[in-house]
Amino acid sequence: MKLKSFLVLISLFCVSFICAQNSLKIAEVKAGPGEKSKISIDLGNTGEVVGFQFTLTVPDGLVIKEKEVILTDRKGDHVVYPRKISSKQYLFICFSVTNEAFKGNSGSLIEIPAEIPLSYQSGQTYDLKLSGVILSSKEGTDIGSGHQDGVLTIIDALTPDLKVSGITINNSEISPGGVLSVSWGVENIGEQSATGGWTEQISLVSQKTGEKYLLGSTSYSNDLEKNRTVSRSGTFNVPKILGIDGNVKVEVNVVPNPSVKELESAKDNNKGVSSNMVLLQKLLYLTLDKKEIEENSTEVIRATLTQSGDRSANQVFPIGASLAGQLDFPTSVTISKNQSSVVFYI
Repeated sequence: MKLKSFLVLISLFCVSFICAQNSLKIAEVKAGPGEKSKISIDLGNTGEVVGFQFTLTVPDGLVIKEKEVILTDRKGDHVVYPRKISSKQYLFICFSVTNEAFKGNSGSLIEIPAEIPLSYQSGQTYDLKLSGVILSSKEGTDIGSGHQDGVLTIIDALTPDLKVSGITINNSEISPGGVLSVSWGVENIGEQSATGGWTEQISLVSQKTGEKYLLGSTSYSNDLEKNRTVSRSGTFNVPKILGIDGNVKVEVNVVPNPSVKELESAKDNNKGVSSNMVLLQKLLYLTLDKKEIEENSTEVIRATLTQSGDRSANQVFPIGASLAGQLDFPTSVTISKNQSSVVFYI
């Protein structure tokens, strides 16, 4: 009989202990790279909870919008104060100005906006941790226990995928100091609109050496819906000195703005090369530091010979004059490898 009474007391104590459970739990979060999401924290309670305090620890790179935190409809006149402690830790303090308890006994209590980095890969999981948790009673004591951490699971995201194609050089040939006209298209083959535009980098590519020369860039600021293509074109000034010559193609590299949220794994097709190639001429420029000198003068003239094209090897250039014996100068000059000019004296 005494043993039975003892067991009844133990049972009642266990029931009372379980019934007195007040705890926070981070709900599971599932989102894709580049997506906006939220971390929802649930409160399960049997006692009257009037306020809370906790520190949330998140993985590297996860963007937390702590100032946009909201309390759910379980709140009364409660106010919440968020504070960023570090790049991975955020403190949240909440209380009622009238010592009012939260409504209900289960469900989401607070929602914290978050943004998933594009560098996160589908299938990866990350820990979301609670620490320093206090659940305050009306008497100001901590009545919380058994708090549960959560997990962020990265899933496939609906994102844009920009593809450049149809690159065409509209010139029959290119001359240093001239103008180049190019046309191309950009298609969104992804599952989401590309919002916010991009920059396009236009380069000449030597078919002999593979060396590139960036001519310039242009930009597109509108959105591009999925399965849509926009036609693009541009005219670019060709400098007098490029370091390449001969047959060249044009490369277009689309660099999306951050708002586009294109995955790194989807950027391989952001770059393309023209199907046609044209001849880039090679020119030589001779400049003198004096336009004229007096007859029979012994003054020295400083001359600079500059080449517009390929610098991958030494280049030897013979020098001559229409009238022999009038000027003294070397019979040839060499522009060294990786250089565009050489100075000599007359």
